[in-house]
Amino acid sequence: MSGPTYDDVVKLLGHSAYNPAIVPQLEAYVKAQASSKAPYYFNANRTLVKLYQFFPHLSAGDEIISLVLFLALVEFPTTDFCALACLVPERVQSREPCVTLVRCAELLEACQFAEFWQVFGQIQTEAAASVSMKQAAASPETQSKLRKSILSLLAHTYRTAPLAMVLAALNLSSLDDDDAMVASVSGDTVTFVASPDNTKRSRVFKEGVNYDAISSMMLKTTTSAPVVARE
Repeated sequence: MSGPTYDDVVKLLGHSAYNPAIVPQLEAYVKAQASSKAPYYFNANRTLVKLYQFFPHLSAGDEIISLVLFLALVEFPTTDFCALACLVPERVQSREPCVTLVRCAELLEACQFAEFWQVFGQIQTEAAASVSMKQAAASPETQSKLRKSILSLLAHTYRTAPLAMVLAALNLSSLDDDDAMVASVSGDTVTFVASPDNTKRSRVFKEGVNYDAISSMMLKTTTSAPVVARE
C-alpha cells in the first residue's frame, strides 16, 4: 500500500490536525519526503512534532524527528530548522544524529560553508543516523539543492569573488559558468550576475533639515508682537 500523497496530508491537517490517529500517516509522509517521493511540507512536519509533544508515547524513537530536522536543514536559508528545533526536546537534540544536524544548521547560519560540508559529510557515516537519512544526505538532489542555495547567497553578496572561495563553499572542484547566477568564470575570479544586492549604488544625499523653513520660523518668532501681561 502506497503512502499518503501531499493532497491526502493537506486534507488530514484540514480536519484532524491534532488527532493522534494521524501520526502514522504523517510519519509515512516524512519518509516519503526523505526519499524524494513527495514534496516537502513544513506544516505537516511541524504538526507531527507537536503531536509528539502532546503524546510522547507515540514517538517510537529519534528517527522521524531527526528526519524532520534534516528535511528542514535542506530548506536553507529558510527558518524552518529553527522553527522545528525549538519544538524538539533538549534530550533528543543532545543525541546523534541531531547533534550533527544542529551543528550543520549553525555553520550554514554563520555562512561557514566549507566547514558545513565537512560536518554534513559525517551524516553518511554516523552510526545513529537512519538509512533514510544517510541515503538522503548522499543523494545528488539534496546536495544540488544545498549548493544552489549557497550559490544564491554568494551571488546576492558579491559581484566578484575568488574562485577558490566559491568552490570551497560549494564543495566542488570546478564551477559551471552556465549557471544563471554566474556571469563568467575567468582565471581565478567568479563574476556573478549583477543585481541590486551585489552592485554598489550611488548615494544620493538629501538634507534632512530645510534651513529655509527654519529661518522663516525664527524670523516670525522674533518679529511677533510681545505678550502683554494683565494687571
